[in-house]
Amino acid sequence: MIGDYEIPLLKAHFGRISQRLAAEGEVARSFEQGTNRGQIREAFVRELLSLNTSPLTGIGTGEIINTGSAVGLPRRQIDVVVHNNRYPKVSLATGIDLFFVETVSSFVEVKSCLRMDHIRSTAVSTKEIKAHAHLDEQRFNPSGIIKPRPYSFLFAYDGPAKISTILRWMKEISSEDEYNIDGLKASGGESRGYFNHLFIDGVFVLGKGFVCLDSLPFGSCLEAASISGATVTTDHVWVYGTENELILLWILINELSEKYLWNNFELGEYIDFLSMFLSD
Repeated sequence: MIGDYEIPLLKAHFGRISQRLAAEGEVARSFEQGTNRGQIREAFVRELLSLNTSPLTGIGTGEIINTGSAVGLPRRQIDVVVHNNRYPKVSLATGIDLFFVETVSSFVEVKSCLRMDHIRSTAVSTKEIKAHAHLDEQRFNPSGIIKPRPYSFLFAYDGPAKISTILRWMKEISSEDEYNIDGLKASGGESRGYFNHLFIDGVFVLGKGFVCLDSLPFGSCLEAASISGATVTTDHVWVYGTENELILLWILINELSEKYLWNNFELGEYIDFLSMFLSD
């Protein structure tokens, strides 16, 4: 009993939330259709974030669009979109929305049991979104002038027994396309924290651990992992650990959202105003 008082409050709290998520994930197994199970688990994650983020942060699901988005071009529905509530979104139907890429601080794909092809497909959609996030440099208080981008995470209720397997998958997949991981490896110091690679920023598996890229805009993944109380190991730009994955994801999402409160963009960039005033 004495030992319980030595556990940091937030670490204990998120440990219980992890247990709750695991139990809710089991509840979803009651549904015969895999699509239904996946949607229920996504809803659990959105609810968790909605209850544990700033009211200035919105949590939704839908498509992330950019100024080049057009009818007929392929777009992928994202399970969890974390966006700046200062700006609008465009509501479609049944809870699906369109989010302007400039307002999105991070997005999360949710899987029931992580496989290598899940990481690959998430990497493909991540590259598409990041490659079209042509955002101007701006001041991210207190980080100074940097070029912002949305951050990509993958959360799974279950997965491989060893975190080293996920690390190996991510390394292999990151070499399959031009995700600019080599550029990240060549960077150093403060520049690494602001480096605009096109790969997934972190994979988190409930009860198993996490693998992150050391490229976050408030210092280092090591800093955030240390705050979470996790024991971490580094392999050049890869940071990974076997505990406290949920509280680390919560820290990252909230830190990134706070940075994006300083973001600015013009809705007019999505509209051809000139054509609106020209007559035949």
